[in-house]
Amino acid sequence: MRRLLVLAASLTGAALILATADSTSAWARWGCAAGSYNGAKARNASAPSEAVARKLALEDCARNGGKNCKIIGCDPNVDSIQTARELWPFEATWRCGSEFGIKCPK
Repeated sequence: MRRLLVLAASLTGAALILATADSTSAWARWGCAAGSYNGAKARNASAPSEAVARKLALEDCARNGGKNCKIIGCDPNVDSIQTARELWPFEATWRCGSEFGIKCPK
């Protein structure tokens, strides 16, 4: 958990005010990963909330051909896809074609 230290001094220099603020609540970006029994997986980063990160991970897993996708994990400090890859190190798999009911990208 990161903390921000704030220092404020009066003009006379006689008084110092120290305050700490928990930065995770203001600046945290969520990430989640989801997977399916048939091997489809998805991960995301920089979602504004855990609920949004979960929803996106499940949607992306299903879009990748997942059946009955489940959340693998979520974390409140995932501000980049690199961090997501470090937390959930798997290769994303795109499953497309008529057998998956998803049109393959060109």
